[in-house]
Amino acid sequence: MIKNVDILSWLQRVLRKETRGNVLSPADFNTFLSMNQRLHFDEQLRNMELTETITTSMSVYVKTKELPLTKVPTNNPLYGEYDLSSLGYGHEKPLRCMAMYNEKYDRKVDMVTHGEMQERMSNSLTRPTEKYPVGYIEGGKLIVYPYVKSVRYTYVITPAKAYLDYVVNTNRTVRYLEEGATVTVNSNETWPNQTNNSVSRTKEMEWNDEDKVAVAHRILRTVAPAIQDAGAYQFASEETQKSERL
Repeated sequence: MIKNVDILSWLQRVLRKETRGNVLSPADFNTFLSMNQRLHFDEQLRNMELTETITTSMSVYVKTKELPLTKVPTNNPLYGEYDLSSLGYGHEKPLRCMAMYNEKYDRKVDMVTHGEMQERMSNSLTRPTEKYPVGYIEGGKLIVYPYVKSVRYTYVITPAKAYLDYVVNTNRTVRYLEEGATVTVNSNETWPNQTNNSVSRTKEMEWNDEDKVAVAHRILRTVAPAIQDAGAYQFASEETQKSERL
């Protein structure tokens, strides 16, 4: 498995090949790591939407849960709602919503915007029905017309922010920290982003190794867009192959 520190080491070796020295500090690396992971995620999400297929790359960020809906109003419900904050951090967008009828999730909920819902409600031909339910998201809530007991909701979550934690000693030597490790800071070391519970803040990317390599190449293009030397690209290719074997 490729780790954040492996990517940083690979980038430093490529940059040194170009006689740029140790130009990528840990702080800069974390900035570029977060930014380029998000760019890669957005690209993969667009590809998934275009193909209408949950790709291998995105499968780790696609979740499905059965959500019980609350009646609104309680006595004679017009619609059902669910507070999406209950799903936890990172709800990005819905992919598919299936309504339960007769104990089966067999009716697709057409997900629209609030404005589109208002238009449909004003037209007897497009108004939601039990056979053709319609839903939208507003104020952090999933709203489904007409009311159904439960829906099976498939959605995309946002990647957790990748980060590589570290300590620095008085000689400016950097020691990188493993994810979840309890950290002991020596007397000659400084922990720039020390936590209250002394646990490393390192957060590894959840992508497969192929996607991690793609993120690494994005960072390289961001840091050194002017690299044109064929030798450097050959070196980068060789290092990528090594990384893929980690």
